[in-house]
Amino acid sequence: MPGSRGGKHSKSKGKLKNTNNKNPALFNSKPDLAQTSNKYLDGPKDSKDKNPQPNVNSALARGRSKYEENELEAQLYAKLQGLYAEARDWLLKSGYTNQEVETAILNAGYIHGPVDLMTNILTNSIAFIERRFEQKRDAFKDIGELYKHMLEILVSSAMQTRLYKQRSEAMYHLLVAHWGSVPPTNMTSHPQRGNQNMNSIHIHGSDSSSHIKNAVDSSSAVEAVPSETKVGSSSKKVGILERINFTPKLKSHFRQSVLSLKEAVQREISTPVINQQASPSVGGRQAEVDIMTSDFRARLKGWLERGSDDSRTELILELVEEVRDLEEVVKEEKEWAERKVRDSARKLSKDLLELRMLRMEAKMEISKDETMMIESSCTSKLVDTEKSLQEATHEASLVIEAVERLETTNAQIRADIEALKLNASESERQLKEVLKRERRCMKKLADNEKQTSILRSQCEEEKQRVRQLELELLQAEKEIEEIEIKWWHENKKKEHMFARLAEETKMADIQRANSRTQLRKLRQKLEVDHQLARDRQHKLQDELSHLQSHQMPKLPEDESVFYNFEATSSEPSASCESSEETVRRWDCMICLKNKVSMVFLPCRHQVICSPCYVRSCHMVRTWCLYCQVEIEDSIRVYGPNS
Repeated sequence: MPGSRGGKHSKSKGKLKNTNNKNPALFNSKPDLAQTSNKYLDGPKDSKDKNPQPNVNSALARGRSKYEENELEAQLYAKLQGLYAEARDWLLKSGYTNQEVETAILNAGYIHGPVDLMTNILTNSIAFIERRFEQKRDAFKDIGELYKHMLEILVSSAMQTRLYKQRSEAMYHLLVAHWGSVPPTNMTSHPQRGNQNMNSIHIHGSDSSSHIKNAVDSSSAVEAVPSETKVGSSSKKVGILERINFTPKLKSHFRQSVLSLKEAVQREISTPVINQQASPSVGGRQAEVDIMTSDFRARLKGWLERGSDDSRTELILELVEEVRDLEEVVKEEKEWAERKVRDSARKLSKDLLELRMLRMEAKMEISKDETMMIESSCTSKLVDTEKSLQEATHEASLVIEAVERLETTNAQIRADIEALKLNASESERQLKEVLKRERRCMKKLADNEKQTSILRSQCEEEKQRVRQLELELLQAEKEIEEIEIKWWHENKKKEHMFARLAEETKMADIQRANSRTQLRKLRQKLEVDHQLARDRQHKLQDELSHLQSHQMPKLPEDESVFYNFEATSSEPSASCESSEETVRRWDCMICLKNKVSMVFLPCRHQVICSPCYVRSCHMVRTWCLYCQVEIEDSIRVYGPNS
């Protein structure tokens, strides 16, 4: 079956591709079916006449012209009221209290979100109840303010995304997109607009059918909830959810999933609501398509009988055959989708029955310890069942989307057939313009791709440079930290050395001052002794001269005695002076005990001993104690006096 569908589908696609290559400008235009049907009732006209550019929006505008803006707003407001009422009933039947539901809807009942309107309201409200919603604005005062606010948001978003210029167009689009169609009003439309409205309905047939299916699904889901809540509205009736330690988020997810599974099974087993409600619309649309194709075939036959032989006739016939093939493909896709839905519902019912049997066996036969293990296995089976259901639903949605695409393509082909009759004279010019645009766009696209690749390479290089700079910065920071630690330790050592140097300098200054005072005392003492010795010498010399003058005649004639006497008399004084001088010269000026053994440069004085120099003058900057000249170097001497 899939192979047969794929073969026909691929065949039809190949035909479409060939026709598009023949004249692509024709498929870009969207004609007004009402205008084409009215024009060709009288037969074909000359292609040299200037035909107006067809536009689908004109058909939509004529479809909306019978509704006033306040009527559309009232209908949209009523739809929102019904939507919020259904959401409130669903939340109440799910086990939440009335106060929680009202508070959640007023605080977080936003209609916008990633999925359809009903699911968005329920998701946001449940998230607010379960504390998974961060409220960023104040709550609405009442439900009327919420309705008005959501209506304005829907209209403004539709006007921004669809680029509508009027509110009525946006509201009409919202009613058709989300609820399938616009309810009839009491206003009487103009008689000439009847065919136009019918043609606009034909144009939007594929879109409205898909939205009608979605609306039927949501309404059947809402109608199926009371039958479930009669059995048990809370999670106690579910059974397995009571004994599993779920988080609140997971518990809510399982509760919704199980309820939706039961609703789907009950709908499929009891009455196939989807097929019963969707079949009238599908049948009506098929009848409309048959009527339109039969009318078109009759007009085409009359036109051929009048003798119109040109290349357009063959193209029109090919397009008619392609329309027939596409109708068959659409029919097969619909049948396949219905079978898929029925198979998934049967599989789901079997899985639910198996799940119930497992619960009963777990309650009756297995002990309390083994119950936890079986419940975990049941939970895994339930998750697998949900996954299979989601896959089946996804496949069904893909099939429905494919059907919708085929219907849209079918409608577009029908519109292109009518446009071919109107745009025959302008097709070549439009084709050239389109080819020129395509070449320009391809050139721009190639240039943009080159620029994008260049920018990406530049970005990668800049990122690599940034990473390298970050690594260098980290390395530099590490080195700075190490240098700071070393600098801190060196500063500590320097401070310690400076403190020690200052202390030793202070001690050296004290010792220098003491040595200077001692030296001054010794010098004074030496000067006093020297003065006394000189006085004594003068006194002795005076006495000697006096004695010599008195004893001169009595001296013997031998003068040798006199010379001996002078030598003997002068020897004691010389020996005394030399002994004092040697003592004064070779004793240390600091300790006055040891002999001098250090020679200072550049003055070359030898005034202190080696121990005193090591003890007081070796570690600091010193001066000579004798001449107060700074010592640049010192030499230790060894000898008899050292």
